[in-house]
Amino acid sequence: MDDFMKKDMEEAQESIAKMIERSEKAQEKFAQGTSQFTLQKNRIKALHIASALIISELTGENMTDHFSEEDLERAAAPIESLFSKSEKAQKKLAQGTWQYKMLDDNIKALKIVSPLLTKALNRKKEEIILTAGYCGLACKACSVYIASSMGGETLRLRAEKAGLTSEEMYCKGCRSDKTSPYCAECQIKKCIRKKELEWCSECKEYPCKMLIDFQNSLPHRVEILDSLDFAKEHSFAEWDQAMHKDFSCGHCGTYNSVYANGCTACGNTAANPFAERHWDIIKDSPERNLI
Repeated sequence: MDDFMKKDMEEAQESIAKMIERSEKAQEKFAQGTSQFTLQKNRIKALHIASALIISELTGENMTDHFSEEDLERAAAPIESLFSKSEKAQKKLAQGTWQYKMLDDNIKALKIVSPLLTKALNRKKEEIILTAGYCGLACKACSVYIASSMGGETLRLRAEKAGLTSEEMYCKGCRSDKTSPYCAECQIKKCIRKKELEWCSECKEYPCKMLIDFQNSLPHRVEILDSLDFAKEHSFAEWDQAMHKDFSCGHCGTYNSVYANGCTACGNTAANPFAERHWDIIKDSPERNLI
């Protein structure tokens, strides 16, 4: 909220909510598969992202984690289109009319959303790299990273289970400057950094004994070689999308630890597809006691 007051944000949130409502009503008039239906569908998703961005600013909580980099990029065009159309329509109206006021509110809200979207996209690009484990693990599906992202009581309780303070437990991802004690002394990370590689799969010794032993030690690591093979042939963003598909709730898109009892956000029975595939080895793991 550096450039906008809290009141501006709250008013913008109200305007975005009204735009979503109007767009949903407009969508009902069109048949699925038509260009008009798709236009409204894309607009509605972009406005939901806009709403999440504003709520994040107001609350200090990350409400956009389940949106991918592609989602954020695709939201830009509908937001810009709404802004442009609102400005053009407003010029044809007399000041003081309810239509003029409505469009004025829309324009103000969209002006607030635009820089928030840019900031979120830049943060997402940085986050993708910071949370890509050298070993092929997705930090975003780690209970420590999830708790760190949520902060507050969630982080405190997760840290308490490990006998640590919130500050000690706090983690920004494998490649960041602040990791949890679990990863601070990771020998795989030290090895890859020393060799100046991006992934273990780029190493001539891949897969080495250290990596194979690491994979076999815990259930959530059983597919790291598949992850690393994919990473070697794809961009960070493409790898991140694959991880999101595998480790997020199939219903609401929220990242969950594979050890969680279903989705922590919507209550969906399965935490994520990975957990479904390997539940037979996950269900009795001691790691579940830390969730």
